[in-house]
Amino acid sequence: MYIATVLVRLKKKLQRFIILLISLNAGIASAQSVHSISTNDGLPQSFVSGIVQDDSSFIWIGTRNGLSRFDGINFKIFQHEPNDTATIASNLIIWIRKNTDNTLWIEYETGEIDMFDPVTEKVHHLLKGNISTPNTIQFVRRGWLVDDAGIFWGITQGKGINYFDPSTKKTVLLSKENSSLPSDTVRGIVNIKNQGLWLVTNTSISLFNKKTNRFTNYAIPYTQDYGAFEGSDAIAIDLHIRTNGELMWGDRRNMYFFNPSTHIFREVAVPEISYLGARWICSSKGIDYFENFGKVYRYEDNSGITKVARASFPDSGGVKSFLVDRSGLIWLGANAEGIEQIDLETPLFESFKYKKDFITDMLQQVFNKDALQLFNLTPKDILFSAPGYHLRSAYSADKKLYIGLKQSIYYYDAGLEQLVKLPDVPVLASNQFGIAIKGITFLQDGSPLVVEYTGAVLAYDAASKTWKPFIDPSLIRKQFGPALLPQDIYADDKAIWITTASDGLLRLGIQSKQITQLRDNIKSKGLPTNQLLALEPDPTRPGLLWIGSYQGLICLDKKTNTCEVFSLKEGLPDNTVYALLTDNAGKLWFSTNKGICQFDPVTHHIRVFRTQNGLPGDEFNRFHNLALPDGRLIFGGTAGWTIFNPLLMKEDKFEPAVGFTGIKVNNKDTVFNSSNTTLTALSKLELPYEQNTISIDYAGLEFNQTNDIQYRYKLDGYDKDWIYTGNKREAVYTKIPPG
Repeated sequence: MYIATVLVRLKKKLQRFIILLISLNAGIASAQSVHSISTNDGLPQSFVSGIVQDDSSFIWIGTRNGLSRFDGINFKIFQHEPNDTATIASNLIIWIRKNTDNTLWIEYETGEIDMFDPVTEKVHHLLKGNISTPNTIQFVRRGWLVDDAGIFWGITQGKGINYFDPSTKKTVLLSKENSSLPSDTVRGIVNIKNQGLWLVTNTSISLFNKKTNRFTNYAIPYTQDYGAFEGSDAIAIDLHIRTNGELMWGDRRNMYFFNPSTHIFREVAVPEISYLGARWICSSKGIDYFENFGKVYRYEDNSGITKVARASFPDSGGVKSFLVDRSGLIWLGANAEGIEQIDLETPLFESFKYKKDFITDMLQQVFNKDALQLFNLTPKDILFSAPGYHLRSAYSADKKLYIGLKQSIYYYDAGLEQLVKLPDVPVLASNQFGIAIKGITFLQDGSPLVVEYTGAVLAYDAASKTWKPFIDPSLIRKQFGPALLPQDIYADDKAIWITTASDGLLRLGIQSKQITQLRDNIKSKGLPTNQLLALEPDPTRPGLLWIGSYQGLICLDKKTNTCEVFSLKEGLPDNTVYALLTDNAGKLWFSTNKGICQFDPVTHHIRVFRTQNGLPGDEFNRFHNLALPDGRLIFGGTAGWTIFNPLLMKEDKFEPAVGFTGIKVNNKDTVFNSSNTTLTALSKLELPYEQNTISIDYAGLEFNQTNDIQYRYKLDGYDKDWIYTGNKREAVYTKIPPG
């Protein structure tokens, strides 16, 4: 958990207090999900020429309509104002680069270069380059840097490299003719602290010696391929410093590596040859990524090069900027297409729109079976209620999948790779709707046990191949009313548990055959509601039972009959838990009106997945779910259904920084630029005692699911406990007493 602080002082007693903010990441999670950011979201323009992340974790974006700072929700725009030297030099930004000292350097279409401080938000105009006048520095687009001493270096097209010293205002050109530079075609440059400037040419990699004004050259033992087309020598490449100190760069065919300490070279072939080659390289979490004509590759020493994503822009060569942020999220800036975020940490939800309905489509695709024939579905069945609401499934102790609908029960024979039918479950009471099975479970001897729509409970006798009543078929409705409607069933070694639509939870003793009812009684830690849905045993603790409901996820202690409820307050996106499954790693998965959740039954950690992660929609349906024998899970909703492998999930251990994004005092926005500072640079805020209503805006700076980051805050010295706000990004205090 990351903490952000600001000191606020109310003049009178002059005692201080501190606001603390903690961001609780609700989780994102191996495949990819894609999210686009456009002008509709607040981006100032759709040509994105530069993307960097500053040391505070804000994202800075260059466009052809100015510079913007992005906090995951809002954009703060910086634009040129004529005759105002305190603003950026132009709105037509070509590129942004960040130095190790957190300075942003901005290149404009005019050839001007600005230095911008992302903390103070102050701009310094360094130079106007690429002007056809004597002693003016020339450089190719994106082919420049400012070193530790403030010297500006620029690659010239086919003429070597020149540098500009702001203190002397002099420009010096270094070429093959007047220095030891082995080639006038320079491809890329980088500055390594305490080493100096390195550059790559067609034939060597070279280190500049400031004292001698000459280069030490190391011949590259490979033939590089940057293309033979006109202007290829005006395209700068990324010369990248890896976390292990190696230099890394790429051409159209290979990625190259050079160790500055040992002077050892190596090369790794790129899987696909492209027109321009690898121009952008970024590191995140110790892994290197590069973009190659719209495709994104990952490089690791052990596994080599792996293609991990590709841009969906119509023009594959239209990638104009590239970033992999600290969380591992990929950002691709495009020509007129805005930004595409690619999240490699999110599981692949393979989702489908309905052709007919959940049962028909899912069974056809997964088992290649016709649902109408499999379960003898009739127009009357479908007219009354979609079959998906009545599908039930369970796994036996020997891990065999059973599926039931209407009067039909099948089990999946893994050896035969097919569904095998049991004898039909008899309908033991009047049932005009054609619905029989409302739940499947198993007795301790392995016998399948079902509960019917009518409340009848029947067990399967394998010897006689018949279904026999476990209790008097009419007993449950006689005891609890004719309207009682079972929803699901689970049997342990002592009792059978049955959820109902509006009559709470029933407990049927296996030996005694006595039935007791648990109803809503939240004051005594009972059920929060009588409207219950799915049942699922705890994966590791036999004394606990998990129940889906319209008031959250319920954990029942079977010994004490007390409940712990997880709802919106505990971080669920919605209180309705429609369908409930357990994966092979012991995590619970359930569907809601606002996405699918992964829930750790021990730590209670919640992760939420929505449409932006690949789901067909956010709203799901009751009992539209199935766990497959290969471990994949299926959920169905109003817009379609999805299938995914939960074991491909990666733990989201990234801890986002928290940034302050706004302060209001007495309901008025407070601007700090007039006092020679900014909110980002603010360390303390002194206010008169009457200015005592304060609201502070903040943001957890992780950008893959910003709406799912959960927050809590505390005013030290004022609040006794943390205040949980869900995903609300504002802390409000009114009439704070002095001190």
